[in-house]
Amino acid sequence: MHELAPERLAAFVTVLADRLASDEELELVLAGDVIDFPAIPECCRFTPNPETACGKLERTVRSRRFAPAFRALAAHLAAGHRLTVLLGNHDPELALPQVADAFIAALRARPHDVLMLTDGRAYRTGGVLVEHGNRYDGANRNDWDGLRTIASALSRGEEPPLRLRVSPAAPSSRGSSIRSNPAIPSSTCCTRRASW
Repeated sequence: MHELAPERLAAFVTVLADRLASDEELELVLAGDVIDFPAIPECCRFTPNPETACGKLERTVRSRRFAPAFRALAAHLAAGHRLTVLLGNHDPELALPQVADAFIAALRARPHDVLMLTDGRAYRTGGVLVEHGNRYDGANRNDWDGLRTIASALSRGEEPPLRLRVSPAAPSSRGSSIRSNPAIPSSTCCTRRASW
């Protein structure tokens, strides 16, 4: 949502169903960067702690700026339409089981109401291939193997066994055991400001 104004997304989602023919089904595919986690204070490239990431998600969902978009997505699901979410380079935290659960709960949905593609796969529907595209830019690639390992451990209540490699062009996680690039000090944090 960080590239599309939330009010425009809300309006778009709201009118989609009005355009359906009676025999059509509706699936909305969000192609990544649904939550701009690095822009939410404490700003960092990746928020490895699920509790902290859930807090960032909650602040976004409840903010005046983004709440209308989340209400529209919840209404979309409540009407029986489908929602598919791919991860991008700004929201790998959605791969963490606790964060994915919180995201689905924020949409007032059940786990099987939303298809979450959290492993770097592209999504095909009909003749359309949907992907975030960050895999084509080395500065914005996600470490899918590392992310799967971390999510797997967290899903079992275990401590993640490794550090996640995140984009070297972005700051590292502040105060985290997960670092992006050893050349960047762990105290480095992004300076973008957002109103949450």
